[in-house]
Amino acid sequence: MSKKIYLPVMLLVLFTMALGACAPAAPATVEAPVVEEAPAATAVPTEAPVVEVEEPVVVEAPDFQAVFADVITNNGKDKAYGTMNAEALNTEMIENSDLFVIDVREPSELEEVGHIPGAVNIPVKTIANNPALLPADLDTPIVVYCKSGTRSTFAWTALELLGYTNVRNLAGGFDGWAKAEYAVEEGLAPAEEISTAIIADEALYTAVNEYFSNPPEGWASIKNVDVNELLINGEEFVLVDVRRADEYEAGYIDPAVNIPLEELMSRMSEIDPASKVVVYCKSGIRSLIGTLALRMNGYESVLSMSGGYLGWQAAELPVVTP
Repeated sequence: MSKKIYLPVMLLVLFTMALGACAPAAPATVEAPVVEEAPAATAVPTEAPVVEVEEPVVVEAPDFQAVFADVITNNGKDKAYGTMNAEALNTEMIENSDLFVIDVREPSELEEVGHIPGAVNIPVKTIANNPALLPADLDTPIVVYCKSGTRSTFAWTALELLGYTNVRNLAGGFDGWAKAEYAVEEGLAPAEEISTAIIADEALYTAVNEYFSNPPEGWASIKNVDVNELLINGEEFVLVDVRRADEYEAGYIDPAVNIPLEELMSRMSEIDPASKVVVYCKSGIRSLIGTLALRMNGYESVLSMSGGYLGWQAAELPVVTP
């Protein structure tokens, strides 16, 4: 009886053990891998990008005191202060085919009375603004003329300042040429482009162009009768005689001070820039060159007396003589 009871129990135990053996093994406990933190990256200092700033180009103003000193020195008494008469021009036109003649009057004037044969018309206010109309060779012989000589002195000065080395101004202008009965051609004489503009000194070119494109009212001139009125009325102004000392000593207008044109730039400080100034010479050419030299050096109230000392004498105005 008892053996029957134990047998089923043993069978049950064995069956249970068999089931346990067939069951899947419990998974092994796996520790999570330790992840080591990477060391914090050390920021590498970087320089701010260098922004290159272009330095402004400083354009130095032309030294007109030095420039005019050279122009005046190169056109002294031996060169008739840059002038030539009608007879000399007529001869050179025949003998020198390289001569370049410029009529600086307005086209309407040429239409009315004609021009010198072979001349080209470049009005004075445009002469510095049209370098392509001028010879490329700065040594080219050039003659400029206007009606009487005032505007052509402006043109002569502009060309000299721009570096032309052989420029002459027709004394007496077209009127003097026609009066001497030299050939006159009717109609216009338009200029054509003959060169490629080469500007060596941009600052100088710009200053010359700006000044001569907008010349002073009345071409910076004053009549002798108006100068006499200033003297009679006792108005304050400086009267400067730019003739040579020997000319001054032979007779002058009182109370003129003598500063020869050749010395004007070196003695410019003797004239107060704030004062009103009237300049005269023998006929009006040197005084106008001197007037332009002073004006372009900062003297704002300077006038050239038209006709010069000869015109003053012809008008029978008072002079001081030895």
